[in-house]
Amino acid sequence: MINLTSQKKISFYTKASLVPKGKNHATILFPFYGNYETNQVDTDFGRFDEYTREGDRLFSITDSPEACDFFLLPFEFSFEPEDVKESQSFALEAEKFNKKVIIFFNSDSFEQIPIYNSIVFRTSFYKSNQKKNEFSVPGWSRDFGFFKTNTKKTVLPTVSYCGYVDYLNFSDRFNWWRLLRKFTGRANAVNEYGPILRGKAVRKLVSDNRIDANFIIRQGFWAGGMDKKLARKQYVENMHSCDYALVARGAGNFSYRLYEVLSCGKIPIFINSDCVLPFDNIIEWKKYVIWIEENQVDQIAQKLLDFHAGISDEEMIEKKLLSRKLYDEWICPLAFFNNIHKCLNPI
Repeated sequence: MINLTSQKKISFYTKASLVPKGKNHATILFPFYGNYETNQVDTDFGRFDEYTREGDRLFSITDSPEACDFFLLPFEFSFEPEDVKESQSFALEAEKFNKKVIIFFNSDSFEQIPIYNSIVFRTSFYKSNQKKNEFSVPGWSRDFGFFKTNTKKTVLPTVSYCGYVDYLNFSDRFNWWRLLRKFTGRANAVNEYGPILRGKAVRKLVSDNRIDANFIIRQGFWAGGMDKKLARKQYVENMHSCDYALVARGAGNFSYRLYEVLSCGKIPIFINSDCVLPFDNIIEWKKYVIWIEENQVDQIAQKLLDFHAGISDEEMIEKKLLSRKLYDEWICPLAFFNNIHKCLNPI
């Protein structure tokens, strides 16, 4: 059970009527407007249940724009012209009352949001271009579950990865499917950057016989062509099977996998591509991950081996416990929203 903050509830002024037709309200509003994720077949069904039950202990909704702490855009921002127009109009109303408007933006896009009196929580952007009003929000999946283990560390470091990469070997690089994508223009340069980066890391790790690389390579994003339940089952089992897990960006400059790895109590091998991580002004992320800079990917195998050689059995167990503790106290939806005031207070 998360120890919810004892500080005063943050009060929001919002307008449910502004939610565009065919779209849903923002996740932060689930305790008040309900959790619209009702498809029990969905692989992530239930991920917001705890927050939906408990979130009204953190926030309140007021009808008074004068009395609120912040205006809250009731839907997730998008760059669709009508959504931008509604967002800007709402921000102008906030300005009349000398209030900031809080915006959530869950997208691969790294475009700057054109609302100057905003506080933006977003998934994809770059540390080198981060604005003072921008903060990172995790990409949430279901909690994959932590199975406490007291086993000794393995002789060889075991690393999991299940997903799409640009190619695994020379013959794979020039197969017909990849060539077709290239020549038909379907291999968008921005969207393919993540698989290219992951591919470099995967090839380095799998080619080193001092590392036990448990890799499942998919032929496309979200295991294209496979049954999604089976694909998800294999993905989770793969993550649970190893002590370490490779984590790198996708099409956007962020990774759902990072937070899934933490929920499993595994140690992320994190490739930093100029990322912004949640609460990185508070959390010492390098304490929780094996940190690999983007220009150090060629050294990833040796860095893992050095880390594994330098950690004791007891330290390995503690490192895994710390991963799960970070997830429980800062990353899962209820924990994140419980700590959001730490981003809002200085604003």
